[in-house]
Amino acid sequence: MGFGDWLDSRVGHRSAVAGSCQRPLPDGVSWIRALVFALVVLFVFEGLTGFLLSLSYSPSTEAAHASVDYTLNETLFGGYVRSLHFHGSSLVLVLITMIGLCCFYQGAYRGGNEFSWILGIILLNLIFGYTITGFLLPWDQNALWGTKVRTSIMGSTPMVGPMVQNVVQGGDDIGNLTLTRFYTAHFFVLPLVTFGIYVLYRGIKNHLWKKKMGEVSDPNSLPVYWPFQASRDIMVSCIFVGILFGMAYFYPIHLGPKADPLLSYPARPEWFFRWLYQLLKYFEGSAQIIGTLVIPGIIGTILFLIPFADRSGRSGFAGKKTLTTLLLFIALFCTSLTAIAFYHDLETGHFEEVALWEMEADTEFDVDGFYKSECFECHGRKGSGLLDKTPDFSDPDYWSPSRPDVLLIKAILNGVPDEKDELPEDEEMPAYEDQINAAQAKALIDFKLKPFASE
Repeated sequence: MGFGDWLDSRVGHRSAVAGSCQRPLPDGVSWIRALVFALVVLFVFEGLTGFLLSLSYSPSTEAAHASVDYTLNETLFGGYVRSLHFHGSSLVLVLITMIGLCCFYQGAYRGGNEFSWILGIILLNLIFGYTITGFLLPWDQNALWGTKVRTSIMGSTPMVGPMVQNVVQGGDDIGNLTLTRFYTAHFFVLPLVTFGIYVLYRGIKNHLWKKKMGEVSDPNSLPVYWPFQASRDIMVSCIFVGILFGMAYFYPIHLGPKADPLLSYPARPEWFFRWLYQLLKYFEGSAQIIGTLVIPGIIGTILFLIPFADRSGRSGFAGKKTLTTLLLFIALFCTSLTAIAFYHDLETGHFEEVALWEMEADTEFDVDGFYKSECFECHGRKGSGLLDKTPDFSDPDYWSPSRPDVLLIKAILNGVPDEKDELPEDEEMPAYEDQINAAQAKALIDFKLKPFASE
């Protein structure tokens, strides 16, 4: 007896696998089922990459940023794994939206599947929970200030808002307890809830399968899972996994500067929250609840009630014109707000501003040569400044945490205009954007100007 035979005699895995592969499909093969299978595969990928990232992550405000930096720059394929994990959440949202649209078109929520639709809506909100909790974990500027916006939205909810915000943050402000609680929710609580939802979903599907099989007169005439449905599952999963690997390769995720509550940062939410970010701009003060709770609540309620509101009993969009119109309006509403948000950022130079925050110094730039030729006459040999209006780079207080390098990069590249017309022309800070770029200006700051404070 071989090892496989011995194991099968104890476990019975061969009959279990054969039973799964030869499972009859009373509803026939389905592309929706293939999309659901791909969704499970992506969730497994998210769990695997999240586990790999957790091996070198430390959930504390002192070590979180450094541990993520270590993962990106020191571990094998660390940056690629982080990009896979990041883009996976976006792809999961796209996939669950596709599943929802297909279910709506075919009316797949009928025939006892109403609870499957409800579980899908709950899962959608759980995905938002994953993204919100995971957003803070890198502990960079974007993570901190973006989370400040989210928690302030929580706090704006009438009556219970301040209490919920305090519990989520672990205090009056975002800090070490917030990071620890978000990590616990992201890595332990939400996965357990997600697994519970999957178990419920499988239980519903198995119950419906047994019910439908009892109504079939000739089970042998039905298609079986392998190879008919399995081929679709494998093909769709490979497509989405391939897209995910391509996104991670062509759009790697970078780590921003370490979080600093004293520095105001132009944070933005993920693309799927941009519509809500833009919506909140139109409501201020007591009216903010309309953007934070009322409108999102109405959208969520409509989505939740679709299986019970659809009385058409037919597939397609023609039989449910009212619901289709509502969904089209919601899609147009969210898409338009998202487009407005991105257009406004393009118009105001937001992306260029973020690029300066994330700028890395050009290590090949001759900082000593440039300083001697362009900066020495005004700033002196020790950087203390030879003119009344020049800053003192040798003063450690000048480099306080409340002064970001971005301001100095802009001053070097764009110059500092004498708005009050108090200085002679030869004492005005000129612009050097025609001579050096932002990476070289960053190198000048890091390798020449900052060291003056320690000499």
